Amino acid sequence: MPKYRFKTEDGHKLAVNPDRLEFPNDRVASDEAQRALVDMAKKKLPDASRLHIRVAVENEKNEMIYQASLDFRSETREEMRANAVEFTTALINGPPPAKNGH
Repeated sequence: MPKYRFKTEDGHKLAVNPDRLEFPNDRVASDEAQRALVDMAKKKLPDASRLHIRVAVENEKNEMIYQASLDFRSETREEMRANAVEFTTALINGPPPAKNGH
């Protein structure tokens, strides 16, 4: 049975599983990677207001056969209001002036 290695990134560090896991084919390994991504999110949330996590699957030839990522962002009522004011101000005033030399 083919063996696969998973690499994960939680926004702060890259982790490479030294052990290769056996799966019948690429599709089953990819499905398991999706489940791993969900498990990672469950462990990090709800304690994070922003989260970027990624998982990649490598085959026995060290070829990347699959990758998936999840971006999560939450806002409190106060943050939504502040962002709405900032957005509305930008719409009214236009983009900020360009810096000299850029």
